[in-house]
Amino acid sequence: MQPTDPNLYPNARRWRDEQPQYGHLIGNAWHNASDVIGVTAPATGRPLAWLARGGAAEIDAAVAAARAALESAWGRSTATERGRILQAFATLVLSQCERLAW
Repeated sequence: MQPTDPNLYPNARRWRDEQPQYGHLIGNAWHNASDVIGVTAPATGRPLAWLARGGAAEIDAAVAAARAALESAWGRSTATERGRILQAFATLVLSQCERLAW
């Protein structure tokens, strides 16, 4: 049986349905997941998390969003400019890492 098999753990589907629903962040917008992938804890074999599984529609949307981003100001900027922006973002994340960890 695969971790995605709903019969693997009788309460897994109920547990999943009680968790917040996550989808795919594509083009700066959240899209509902059409399916999920069950992830098990290696130490216990019990369900650990449910991750959004993408299909053809999500892939097509992500490719279209990537093409649009490439044609935007971001895509027209130089690698150095993008690097500076990403470095500033990384610095901001690191400055808040304790807060973000909780």
